[in-house]
Amino acid sequence: MNDSMHKDHEARLPAAFPEEISRRGAAVRWLSLFSSALLFSACAFVPPPEIPETVDVISAAPGYSTNPRVKNGVSADQLLWWRKIGGAELASWVTRLKQHNFELAEARERVVQANEFAKQARSGRLPRVSGDLGASRNRTSDLFGKFDWGDQYSAGLGASLDTDIFGGLRAAERSAILSAEAARLNYIATEQRSIEALARAWVGAAAQGSRLALARENAESFRVTYNLTDERHRAGSANTTASDVLIARQNLDAALAEIPAVEAQFSAQLLAIDQQLAHTPGTIARTFKGEMSVSPRMTVPVGFPAALLTARPDVAAAELSYRSALQDVGTARADLLPKLSLNASLSFQNENAADLFDLDRYIANLAASLTQPVFQGGLLQSRLRVEKSRARELSTAYARIALNAFSQVETALVRQSGAQQQLEQLQKTLLTAEDSNRLVQDRYRQGLQPMLAVLETQRGLNSAKQNIIATEQALLEARIALHLSLGGSWFGATPD
Repeated sequence: MNDSMHKDHEARLPAAFPEEISRRGAAVRWLSLFSSALLFSACAFVPPPEIPETVDVISAAPGYSTNPRVKNGVSADQLLWWRKIGGAELASWVTRLKQHNFELAEARERVVQANEFAKQARSGRLPRVSGDLGASRNRTSDLFGKFDWGDQYSAGLGASLDTDIFGGLRAAERSAILSAEAARLNYIATEQRSIEALARAWVGAAAQGSRLALARENAESFRVTYNLTDERHRAGSANTTASDVLIARQNLDAALAEIPAVEAQFSAQLLAIDQQLAHTPGTIARTFKGEMSVSPRMTVPVGFPAALLTARPDVAAAELSYRSALQDVGTARADLLPKLSLNASLSFQNENAADLFDLDRYIANLAASLTQPVFQGGLLQSRLRVEKSRARELSTAYARIALNAFSQVETALVRQSGAQQQLEQLQKTLLTAEDSNRLVQDRYRQGLQPMLAVLETQRGLNSAKQNIIATEQALLEARIALHLSLGGSWFGATPD
């Protein structure tokens, strides 16, 4: 070892010289400063959340105007509410929807992304550590022009930490966590809307299938009437004229002409369901049953309006998005203030790889830097104003979504009640129309009733059946809407 190497070795002996003690004292002081910074980091400039007035009004509401005296309750069997609508067929569709629907797949990826963003934000508060390892071979010459080769090996470890004195990084982490949870709730809301759309499509297809069956039944009824009228005319009945035969034929042709249009609408609805379920076109048409039946009148205790604020995933997500925006305001405020960063490094160098990590030959460094933004052309102030505006925007959106949820429950209750009452009245009308048609048909066969009366009662019976189908569809759709408006399950729904 030459003299210079020997001196370098002596300069690194631990606790041997006053300057080494001085360096260690400085390190202790920096560590103390770092600890103090961590204590200050708990103080973030995040504004407290202000609950929108509309949300306060909903929370304080004693009940819904259309159902004011019910109490809250939960019925677990309503979690699979679609079974009450479409049975096993719709349940199998929902299972496939959750697995293969493109919109839900996109929403799931947004949740994955939001969770990763939260992890990235969390990493900003942790130390960053890096290592390096190097080797070089250098050619040197002395004063006499003699060349020589030498090896040099190095290794190092470095660490840095942003102390987050004013809580900007912590606010960014909380914002990302809240956004991730909002993304999860938005996925649930998207799933519920997708199931609602699928259930409506099932109900629509089942209703259209019933209309198609009724159209064929109606055409067959007019065919029987036409054949009977034609036979009576050929037999020379005094009560049947050629005009009666033409009118009967005209009604039969009109009934037959209606069938292709209903078939086309039915096929179009089934094709739309294929698209929702990511099927190739025509798959559902081969297996669809669509046996629509309306269960007894349902009493649905909807609970108190305040429950919507937590039961509805879209409302809860809107609140979390607002709170996330408030954290972003805190981050923007912290960006205006000084930032303290700590850096430490340890490095080794040696001409011999085997002696690279010689503890008597190392270089250590501990440093701190304080940075204060001075002039950035108004960028940081503008960013703060943007975040404040965004927080106000999301507060308004929260109020709007909460009010919309409240209104949707009221509307669904009104529509369900109206459709139920209408269906009960139409069922009485149908019984009357069936009795009237049966009586007129018998009297016509006996020659006691004109043919026009037969056609009139047939049209009346067909109209009553059409109204029953439409009202059953409206009632089921109202129940689906009530489910969705309550946030995913009916509360204690039981048959009367």
